[in-house]
Amino acid sequence: MTLVVTSELDLKKTCASSPQILQIEYTSKLKKSEDVEPILSFARARNELLTIGGMMWLFLKTGVVRQVLEGPEEVIVPLVEKIQKDDRHTNFKIQYKISKMSRKFKRWEARTCDESSEIGFVSLEG
Repeated sequence: MTLVVTSELDLKKTCASSPQILQIEYTSKLKKSEDVEPILSFARARNELLTIGGMMWLFLKTGVVRQVLEGPEEVIVPLVEKIQKDDRHTNFKIQYKISKMSRKFKRWEARTCDESSEIGFVSLEG
């Protein structure tokens, strides 16, 4: 397994000998709360169709999103780039990317959380 911590979106420079599965975690903040349901509805259908695994945590009070996406590099890289360019998100930041031989997540799920949830929350400030 290769762990790459990055502060900028540099997804295309994955090791040439990388395994088939790429896992990326990012954080962002939604601009408007009314964007939550359309994003979740679309993501559920798309991720199932593309066999993307992972987990999205949405902090309802602040609109902060923390998401892990996992799947073939040729699917995950364009998806993350699309999310980064989505104007419904601000403060987009890649937390890590890992190339690996097997999946941790068999499917994609979403959870809503309050700010007291214990999942290693990363502040988007500064």
